[in-house]
Amino acid sequence: MAVVKKKIPPEYFELIESGKKKFEARVADFDINKGDTLTLLREKIDSAGVALVQTQSQKLCHIEYELRTQSEPLTIEKLVQMCMQLSINGHLPILTQPYLDKIIAKEKTIESRFSKVRIPPFRAIHCGDVLFLKETSGPILAIALVSKVEFFGPLLSGEADSIMQRYSSGLALNESFRQVKRESKYVTLVHLGDVLSIKPIAISKTDRRPWIVLNYEDPNRLF
Repeated sequence: MAVVKKKIPPEYFELIESGKKKFEARVADFDINKGDTLTLLREKIDSAGVALVQTQSQKLCHIEYELRTQSEPLTIEKLVQMCMQLSINGHLPILTQPYLDKIIAKEKTIESRFSKVRIPPFRAIHCGDVLFLKETSGPILAIALVSKVEFFGPLLSGEADSIMQRYSSGLALNESFRQVKRESKYVTLVHLGDVLSIKPIAISKTDRRPWIVLNYEDPNRLF
């Protein structure tokens, strides 16, 4: 599968990033096929009116810089405010090992949530959102961009297991997880774009929620 890179004006990039723009139309002057990866490069305009391009990797580096400028200790509330200032939709997923390391190594390209009830991030995450990947009982170790999201549910018996099989390569799940989650009723699949491994950043989190959506008025809200 090929990787195709195309520039896009910032106003359209932001619409795609927010999930409001679902399709991209282009003059057919290049080859792209089903299964290929389309990387959109956001143009910027400098003071002289020259178009510049910000790649996904540059965006993640900028987010990391802003993250490190936050006063210590870093809290959920400070992370919410930072996301608002940067106009990004952020999430704080808590991941166990070895799954977090597999994401950083690009051996796992889909993060997932399987559950018996509707819980975040089901229907609360979009293409272009930003994940601050936190280790269980540990720090934030990476930042990732969401390239695609799929929701399933309510599911019938056996359907969750079928989803695990269909996406097995990207999910990289172990058998014990599959056995525990095979009768889940709701599934969220988060396809990952660029992933930036960072120096560990500690964050104060005292509850047991496995996923926090950072853009609600009440960042500690469950739904």
